[in-house]
Amino acid sequence: MCGIAGLISNIPPGPPDEAMVRRMCGLMAHRGPNDESVHCTGSAVLGMRRLSVIDLATGRQPMFSPDGRVAVVMNGEIYNYRELRAHYAAKGYPFRSQSDTEVLVPLYLEHGDDFVRHLNGMFAIALYDAGADRLLLARDRMGVKPLFLRREGGRVLFSSELAALLPVLATVPETDAEALDVYFSLGYFPAPLTPYAGVERVPPGTLVRIEKGEVSSERFWSMAFRPEAISFDDAVERLVHALRASVERQMVSDVPVGLFMGGGLDSAAVAWLAAHAAGGRLNGFTVGFDEAAFDETPAARRIAEVCGIGLTECRLDNALLAEMLPRRIAALSEPFVSWTNCSIQLLAETAHGRATVVLTGAGGDELFGGYPTLTAHKALATGLLPRWGLEAARRLFPRLPLFKGRTDLDFVLRATTAAMHHPPELRYVLFKQLLTPQAKASVYRPGFAAQLAGNATARVVETMLDEIAGHRDVIDRLLFLDSRMFLGGCVLHSFDHATMAASIEARVPILDNEMIDLALTIPHAYKHRLTTTKRILRAALSRVLPPEIVNLPKLGFSLPVADWMRTGPTRDLMDEIFLGEAARRDPLLDPDAVAALYRAHLAGFDNHRVLEMLAGYYLWRRTPTKEKHR
Repeated sequence: MCGIAGLISNIPPGPPDEAMVRRMCGLMAHRGPNDESVHCTGSAVLGMRRLSVIDLATGRQPMFSPDGRVAVVMNGEIYNYRELRAHYAAKGYPFRSQSDTEVLVPLYLEHGDDFVRHLNGMFAIALYDAGADRLLLARDRMGVKPLFLRREGGRVLFSSELAALLPVLATVPETDAEALDVYFSLGYFPAPLTPYAGVERVPPGTLVRIEKGEVSSERFWSMAFRPEAISFDDAVERLVHALRASVERQMVSDVPVGLFMGGGLDSAAVAWLAAHAAGGRLNGFTVGFDEAAFDETPAARRIAEVCGIGLTECRLDNALLAEMLPRRIAALSEPFVSWTNCSIQLLAETAHGRATVVLTGAGGDELFGGYPTLTAHKALATGLLPRWGLEAARRLFPRLPLFKGRTDLDFVLRATTAAMHHPPELRYVLFKQLLTPQAKASVYRPGFAAQLAGNATARVVETMLDEIAGHRDVIDRLLFLDSRMFLGGCVLHSFDHATMAASIEARVPILDNEMIDLALTIPHAYKHRLTTTKRILRAALSRVLPPEIVNLPKLGFSLPVADWMRTGPTRDLMDEIFLGEAARRDPLLDPDAVAALYRAHLAGFDNHRVLEMLAGYYLWRRTPTKEKHR
């Protein structure tokens, strides 16, 4: 919906720095091309860039209480705002707009800090109470919408994007060595980490209070698993109902709504239900590749035909990726592993002018057990996959002919064997680790390694698990880690930033409150079996979708990166990154060790996942924003 920025200051004398907030808003014009508003009140400044979605005429922010004491700005959407508005209108509250943001004011006046517990939506909220001289910041349950903050002297600054926050800081933030160590393991930064010391990513489901110079926070929502004794068929029926209601709820908009489509069941179900709710008056958007093994456009065409919606296609190739990738990392202002971020921005650019809001199918894998790492965990835990057999396979695999398909099996085997001796939760996260401890020993320069104490990734996992410390079921704890770490830190971050770069709002119906609450009551045996991922979701979708869609083969949303790194403009970019002078000057990574990983990949050894992550790091190092804040 927009980008928000602001500050609260306890530095006397005089008012806080309004120009600073205007500059942050200006740096996020892409997030809100329709309007800009900056309001100074008391010791706070609230700013926003608006992408008009609901109440185009009178929905300008900030929204105020009748006496002007409370002011609020929000990035996102509140899906239950109509019910909340009707409730407070019946009690006589004098609404001045039809905006979803305005309901936050009477909700706060009645419930105080607990107002966020009553919201169903995706949001980052900044609410200032001038009477108490306090600022509240809140981020939605799953972290669909981003929010960053920096404590600096006697003030706290916040913004929807790092790229807007960093240039206005009075002091240059140091790089955070431990956060980068986690990035080199995972390829992303789980909240609250960023690559900058003292710059925080507000965790999902968190309320931050800034009052009298003190900053405190609390989790207003936790993933409390509470499995119910319910039959599989009843659970499926409840899931079908919840998914249908969630899609309909998230189609509320005063601007055109479209669909991001691939060949997967999750996005197909959202498309089918949305098309029926809208009477078929929708446009879908899909991205394709010349490489048939990665191209989902044939499946997307079939889904669009069956659903009766239009489909616009775009194509990403080797040359376009090489052109887009440096710009994407520069815009993110942090390293990032997932080059599918380029695909998402290309989709959003294609949708621009045809839709302002798009529905996506993200979230199903994390809530309902869709990742093969769960299968690997169960195979190890039950002895079906003996550790000696796994180690033997790892040693044998490099001697076999190179597999040219989509599954980088050697990466899976190396990561799994390196992780298998850890406790199950850490082992599960490390199944996807990019640089193993052994690799780090050769890749890290001694000075960087000396800054690190112990296993930073293990500490992140332990801290994350504190949220569900009382729940001991291992499978539920693994599903929790998928949701809190990979979904929040990588998937949702990628969708938000890449779509908002093209002034497109991406919604996630599978992560609607009703869907989340239901998922937490479904026994994990209904979600995942050793040979079946997303078991209950597949069963539910088979009741929603026609058989011809249910039976389409799933490819997965990924890019032919391994081959592109070896040829064409992407190869040229990789040569520059890994073999150029900038890599030799890098203060953290040994250039010869990194070059060896790259040359091994060129020779046929599949290192593309590790190289994606390292390329993201090197490109971040050379961006103008990073150079200014080195």
